[in-house]
Amino acid sequence: QSAAVSPNGRHIACVAGPGAPRLWVRDLDRLEPRELAGTEGASQPFWSPDSRFIGFVAGGEVKKISVQGGPPITLCQSAGLFFGGSWSPDGESVVFGAELPPRIFEVPARGGQPKLLFEPEKTARGSFNSSPHFLPPEAGARSVLVRVGGLTAGDIVLKNLETGESLVL
Repeated sequence: QSAAVSPNGRHIACVAGPGAPRLWVRDLDRLEPRELAGTEGASQPFWSPDSRFIGFVAGGEVKKISVQGGPPITLCQSAGLFFGGSWSPDGESVVFGAELPPRIFEVPARGGQPKLLFEPEKTARGSFNSSPHFLPPEAGARSVLVRVGGLTAGDIVLKNLETGESLVL
């Protein structure tokens, strides 16, 4: 994913050049996008629920940066490859897919040591876990959606983080 719309609908974060990819923000009330300095090598942006921060990966680290700019803040190391991230609805943590085979981790939004949430889920289409996405609190239990499958086909799995139960949707 190289672009993401903020939850408040006022900004689009995208990865673009020239040169090394970096984060750019297009405020929808302005014509010109603006580069966020210090984000060289960025990929896979995702937003905090209050639309104040953009999460991304660069240089093997999961980071965040204010939508207004300023220095990026490292949340944690990304163990190898990065397969998408999502901020929790309360803004307190970030989940992300990393490693091979991809596992799902969680790290405090202020930074810290990532904790393994669960090993790869497996469905009839494979066991490649990517693109975790927190569900809103209205969904009930603390849960994430995860794409599980192979390179060309996959399933969406609902993972209850309180009970550990999984449901292929």
